[in-house]
Amino acid sequence: MATWMSCDLWENADAVFLITGMEENERFAKELVQTQMKVTPERFDGVFPIVYQKMLYTAPFEKFHGLRQLASQIRDATGLRACYCGIVGLDLTDWFGHEQEEYLKITFKFLHDHRQMWKILFTVGDADVSKIRRMMITAAPYLRLDCRELYLFRDQELLGKYLAGQSGLALSICKPLAEKLIATPAAHNCALIGQILTDISAKADKVNSTTVRNYIHAPGNLLSILEDSALPAARSCTHEKEKEV
Repeated sequence: MATWMSCDLWENADAVFLITGMEENERFAKELVQTQMKVTPERFDGVFPIVYQKMLYTAPFEKFHGLRQLASQIRDATGLRACYCGIVGLDLTDWFGHEQEEYLKITFKFLHDHRQMWKILFTVGDADVSKIRRMMITAAPYLRLDCRELYLFRDQELLGKYLAGQSGLALSICKPLAEKLIATPAAHNCALIGQILTDISAKADKVNSTTVRNYIHAPGNLLSILEDSALPAARSCTHEKEKEV
């Protein structure tokens, strides 16, 4: 199976802010870590290679349950081992605009105390570097940080390697599908890609270039539905303009 990412995402950092251009990143984060295990296997020792949680915003006057929930997940992932070694992933999108609040700082302090055993992956939705700068400034006293931009749906070569890694197909077979997916914004979601790959694998006992080409151009499948999903809205807008005239 092809390896679509061959570098150490963290290198010398404790934590990485991952910018992908995607609103939903949980599945991508988990698949990213599965690939990372092949690059740095010594970093992992647990029931699950990643513990992932959406850290919901909690106002200062409310009880903060986020860390207790995270600690419970990590305990489950540790199993019978002395400690958990792996990735702790946190979706921090709820905390934009609240970067200086105490609960967020407490979270960074908690991660700081375990930085020798865990690597941290912060996902921030489809935010860009300028938007997460204040959050990075808050985290910087506690963690050695890096920021990675990994735009799966803007890089045809990267997406092709990702598809090959997920499907076990040759890269040459996946390239036309990668091109089509990039041109279909409604398909820019890892869960949908998984469904599309499942659809394609169901079309033939052995998938080849012809199978993929036929799927790309066939009407009625998931990819074609996603490709056409913007058309009703476009027609509606046209209809409204005609009524105004």
